[in-house]
Amino acid sequence: MMKPRIIATISNDDFSPEYTAIKHLVKNDITYFRFNLSKYDNVDKINDRCEYIYGVKQYFGAGIQIMLDLPLPRRKPRLTISDGSKMVTMRAGDTIIVSSATNTSNAKVLRIDDETILSDAFIGQEIVYSDGECCFMVSDIDRIEGIIKLTVKNDCDIYNRKSLSYGHTIDNSELKPLYFDAIDTILPDSVALSFVESSNDLTDIAQRFEGKNIKIISKIENHSAVKNLEDILKYSHAMLARGDLLLNLGSANFYRLHNYIVEKVKNSGKQLYVATGIMSSMRGRYIPMQSDLIDLGTILTANPYAIILNSGVAYGNIEITTDIIKQMAIVYDHTQIHRNML
Repeated sequence: MMKPRIIATISNDDFSPEYTAIKHLVKNDITYFRFNLSKYDNVDKINDRCEYIYGVKQYFGAGIQIMLDLPLPRRKPRLTISDGSKMVTMRAGDTIIVSSATNTSNAKVLRIDDETILSDAFIGQEIVYSDGECCFMVSDIDRIEGIIKLTVKNDCDIYNRKSLSYGHTIDNSELKPLYFDAIDTILPDSVALSFVESSNDLTDIAQRFEGKNIKIISKIENHSAVKNLEDILKYSHAMLARGDLLLNLGSANFYRLHNYIVEKVKNSGKQLYVATGIMSSMRGRYIPMQSDLIDLGTILTANPYAIILNSGVAYGNIEITTDIIKQMAIVYDHTQIHRNML
C-alpha cells in the first residue's frame, strides 16, 4: 500500500505576507498545499490571491507542491442579502423571500445569482445553505411577481455571498481566460476542476496545458459526474469531493456512491484524491472522535493518492493529526500483508 500524501488547504483568510501558516505546516512535513479560488467572484480579488500563490511558490521553491482548486467549468449559486447586511439570523419556521428586486430594506429578502431558479423551482424543493448548516424548503412560487417563498427548516445565521445547493450549477466559462492565465503564471503541480460533468468539460484544459506536467483532477460532486465517471477518468484523475457530493446526492445514497467512486477510480488506474471532513474533530481536540478514526480507516482502504485536510484541521493539532494518519496507514499496511499471508 502506498502511504497517502497529505494536502493542507490554506484558508482564504490566511494570506499573510510572512507565510506563517505555511511555514508551520512545512515544519511538520506538510509540503503539498491546496488553494481554493472558488470563494472569489471578484476579478481583483482573484488576481490578488493568484499573486500571493505565485509568491508562495517563489519563496518555497521546489520544496512544496501547489494545487489550484478552480470554479471551472461550473460553480454553485450564491445568495445576496438584499438590504446589504453581512449576516442575518433566521429561526425555524421563518419565511425568506427570493426576489429579483434590487432595492429593498428587508434583510429576509434574498437574491440568488441563478437566472433559472424562478422557472425551475418547485414546491417542496430543498435548498441547502453553504456546507449544510441550514436548509430551506420552497413553500410558494409566484412566477408572475417573480417571487419564491422559502421556509427555514432550522435556526441558523445566514451570511452574505454564501453558496447554495439545490441540484443546479452556474456556467463559469466567462472567467476561464483569467484562470488559464493564473495557471500559466503559477504553473501548479495540479489543478482541480469543479462540477465536471463529462469529458467534454476537460478537452480544452487538457489541450491548453499539455506537456506542462500539470495534473488535471476532476472533482466528483453531482449525479452527472457519477453517471459519466468512466468517461471522465479517461482524461483526468478524480477527487472524491465528499462535501458537495453529500449536498447534491443526499445522505441515504452517500456511502454507496462513496464506495462506487472509489472502485471506479481504482479500476481505472488513475489517482484518487479524497477531500472534506477528514479528521474534522481535530480542529479543537487532542484525541479524535471515534467516528473520525473509522472514516479515516475507510479512506485508507481505498489506497488514495492523497488526503486533503480542511484548513481548520490543518491549522489545528496538525502534528497529532498527521501522525495518526501515518500510523494508521502503517497499521493498515501490515494488516493487509498479514491477510495476504493467510
